[in-house]
Amino acid sequence: MFEQRSSRMQAGGGRDLNKGPLTFTMDSPAGRPDDKESAPRELPKGFGSFHSASVEELMSLEDEVYERHVPAAPTGVAAAAAAAARAADVPFGRQIGRQCFVLDPAWTFLNHGAFGAVLRPVLEVSQAWQVHTERQPLRFFDRELLPALVDVTRRLATFVNCERRRLVLLPNVTTGLNTVMGATGWLRAGDTLLLLSVTYGATKKIAAHVAAGRGARVIEVALPLPTTKAEILERVAAALPAHGRCLAVFDQ
Repeated sequence: MFEQRSSRMQAGGGRDLNKGPLTFTMDSPAGRPDDKESAPRELPKGFGSFHSASVEELMSLEDEVYERHVPAAPTGVAAAAAAAARAADVPFGRQIGRQCFVLDPAWTFLNHGAFGAVLRPVLEVSQAWQVHTERQPLRFFDRELLPALVDVTRRLATFVNCERRRLVLLPNVTTGLNTVMGATGWLRAGDTLLLLSVTYGATKKIAAHVAAGRGARVIEVALPLPTTKAEILERVAAALPAHGRCLAVFDQ
């Protein structure tokens, strides 16, 4: 349930974002009629069509000034986190498959690298957030999502020891490669994209697409299998162009 306080309403029902803060009360996770509502929480002044602070502004704040504006974890997240901690003690084999995944026990699933499988606690946390979102979509997308993304980005940047404004959250590795390779503004006609023959198929397609649009060329270094570190280095060094710039992508 949302309450607008200390703000004037514009004609036609719009809200004047420059006339005071917006506060709201959040339903309890269980959503029962007898649940008590938490105390109203004041959010930063909105930007654009969102009732949350500017992402750029929140990212630029120093740690000693930054104040977290994130929603409380939905019901079920704490229990799933506890289950994940207990999973660390489960031995590998059939037992971990049954306790930590939702895979069909009639199958022995080996292809974890291509599709799935998500750990049971991770799936439960994800579903808890989905339910939280659907219970009040406006609250989540308009008030909670952007500050939460800022918060997780700042925390992750600290964890990996990088500058937070140089860290970007992406849905998967393929999207990341597409973003980076497509944004290489320096790649011009005559430049080179160097790949290995064992490169992931999507990476080869991205390289071919980017090179075709820039007039660059793609060099694929053939690697016999099995191979050695010395042989890989030798073949890559021999394939490097003598002139021009080269973007080398090493994956598998």
